[in-house]
Amino acid sequence: MKRSTDRILVTHAGSLARPKDLLEMMDARLRGKPHDNEAYVTRVRSAVAEVVRKQVECGVDIVTDGEQGKASFNAYDELCMRRASSGVCYM
Repeated sequence: MKRSTDRILVTHAGSLARPKDLLEMMDARLRGKPHDNEAYVTRVRSAVAEVVRKQVECGVDIVTDGEQGKASFNAYDELCMRRASSGVCYM
C-alpha cells in the first residue's frame, strides 16, 4: 500500500471516459451483435494503459484502470436479465 506522511495522496473512484471506438465495441458486444472478441480485449488493455498514463501525467498517486473494460451498471443489468434463463451472469 502506498503511504505518505508528507501529504495527502491523490486517487479517484469510479469510471473515467472511455475512447469512442471502445464504446462502440462494448455496445456491439452487449447487444449481441457480431464483434471481434480478441480485438475487444486488446482495445480494453490499450485503453487501460492510456488512462493509467494520463493519471500518472496528472499526478494521481494511486491510479486505477478507470473501469475501461466495464459497461455501465444499466448495461450490465440488462445483460444479466437476458442471461437469467441460463442461470449465468458475467461480463
